[in-house]
Amino acid sequence: MLATIITFTRVLSIPIILYFILAQRFEVALIVFSFAIVSDILDSIILWKRKIRSFFDPIADKILVSSILIVFAILGVFRYDILFLFIARDLIVGLLRFYLARDDLKFNGSLYGKVIVVLQYAIIYFMLVDAFYYLQSLLISLAVLFSIISALHYVVFYFRQVGSRVSGGRRVEEEKIVILANKRSRGFKSSYRRHLLRVFARRRSAKIVFLPNKKNMFEGIEKKLKGYDHIIIAGGDGTFEGALNYKPFHKKSIGFFPLGAGNAFYSYFYKGKRFEYLRSRFHFHQTQIDVLEIEMNGIKRQTLFMGIGIDAHVIRLTKRSKNGLFDYVAASYRTLVSAKGDYDVNFVVDSKKYKFNHMANFMIGKIPFLGFGIKAISGNLNSKNNLVYVSACINTRKSVLNKYVRLWGLILTAMDFVTPPLYNFKGGKVEISSKDDLPIHAGGEFLGFTNKVKVRVVRKQSVLEI
Repeated sequence: MLATIITFTRVLSIPIILYFILAQRFEVALIVFSFAIVSDILDSIILWKRKIRSFFDPIADKILVSSILIVFAILGVFRYDILFLFIARDLIVGLLRFYLARDDLKFNGSLYGKVIVVLQYAIIYFMLVDAFYYLQSLLISLAVLFSIISALHYVVFYFRQVGSRVSGGRRVEEEKIVILANKRSRGFKSSYRRHLLRVFARRRSAKIVFLPNKKNMFEGIEKKLKGYDHIIIAGGDGTFEGALNYKPFHKKSIGFFPLGAGNAFYSYFYKGKRFEYLRSRFHFHQTQIDVLEIEMNGIKRQTLFMGIGIDAHVIRLTKRSKNGLFDYVAASYRTLVSAKGDYDVNFVVDSKKYKFNHMANFMIGKIPFLGFGIKAISGNLNSKNNLVYVSACINTRKSVLNKYVRLWGLILTAMDFVTPPLYNFKGGKVEISSKDDLPIHAGGEFLGFTNKVKVRVVRKQSVLEI
């Protein structure tokens, strides 16, 4: 309750400050602005120990600063060119954070943002005081300097990392590869994808074996793979997860060629590269990745990523057509309109217990991506350290907002922010239970409902990535 009062106080102070600035009653605006700053300090320092914070926290400061500077610019007190520079910096950094997250590159630039916000607070304060003009000019110059430096640092870091990225693991020089292709995958209906598959096979002198149209498409397939230790799964995420659960492949090295709709594994194994990149003859790197085991309703399933809550409803309500992205968007709308999005759960990580009310979603995995290149887990994820990674989307407001809070969480993960409503956890074993039935999906497949699920790392799989 205290967290809610403090954050809403800061948010609600914004229109009051703007009103008095427009009325040119700067002394009253200064009092309210100072009150907002004090609430921010209380929120950041005195209450820093609380576990669950408001999802308004990450944006309240930016809204406060930006709206005041825009009003000052309208009144002719603040220069438009500097305002546009601040806005351009935020847009550039936001865009680059999206690309960094998409390519699974890590850059900690949060210090830049904090310094710029503090400088902007100081600029606003002295403008409201209407004094210390030389100090105002100095602070504005510093804010402009930090804005330019931070934007350039992001740009240089991104292009250097993209240009010099080296995959981990052992480089496979002369691999003997067989490709297992699933004709039922949606991408196989695309002549362009089929062309890329043929080019890929030809450049590697790889044999293509088409999987049979039956429930267990891999059953008995190992008889055709004698002498092959490197297998490329050409299909969707579900096809790859099927291979992951097929025991004869546990001692093989498996890679991925995207023929599905969402292709979470494409985003992981190819690190944001486009399909055109598959035209080239590149070297695979053989490395290890942890495989998770889900235990629910008396059954066990191996996976590399799974979701509990709203995201699972989206998978459940998705109808298959030729247009996977449209199907996903339509299912998201159906989830927004009709599906349950609010759960009270008991959450246990390595015997450490949590109680979460208004849980919207859990994402659990060893790869950071969902289908369509959507980032599922933010922060530093190690795919082979025997730990389970969890990204929880927790709402501290009214439960009716849960589905919209989840959408905000997806935007944050797309830019690799770990901030409310997102909370990250990791541990050797995770247990989640609820009095309500929880929807579960794994590897892009809806598994059903359960009121208790356990997740742990069960083994390592040799994989091929670039």
